Amino acid sequence: MIQDYLELLAHELSFDRSLSRRVRQEAEDHLWEAVAADPAGNMLAAQQRAIANFGDARAIAAQFAVISLARHSRRAGFAAVLVIAGVFIAMKARISWYAATQWVISDSLRAVSGLVVQIDRYAFWLSLIIGLSACVYIVSRRSPLRSIRPIAGNFAVSLCCAAPRPQPLSFR
Repeated sequence: MIQDYLELLAHELSFDRSLSRRVRQEAEDHLWEAVAADPAGNMLAAQQRAIANFGDARAIAAQFAVISLARHSRRAGFAAVLVIAGVFIAMKARISWYAATQWVISDSLRAVSGLVVQIDRYAFWLSLIIGLSACVYIVSRRSPLRSIRPIAGNFAVSLCCAAPRPQPLSFR
């Protein structure tokens, strides 16, 4: 009976394999300790009481899901920041390389470079609008997670601070 319960618990926690293994082991230890400490001599009834006292496997998995989601979101956010920083460094390195080699843009590419700058600018503003719209949508859904409002506010402020200042392209 305990093994069936543990299988159900592990299945409900299958979204995070390492968490599933740890929780299953800890739950198994706890359940067998509860059965051993039960004063009644009936092993089956003791297992049923231990499982009932431990709680519903789905409810336990739902509580762990919130924690796991927060941990994965933090990791994804950190990875996104690293990717953005890497792209920013690559862009700055490219501009520095052009300046160091004293690269001069030809007259035939000057018109194309102006078009590329315009496309970049509009793509940035479009992504900013989409990001802010997503934040407004998330906040307006009245999520049970109370921490979403400060996160959305911080995201909006950081997007506004990241707005590029228009600078003319000059490669000398």
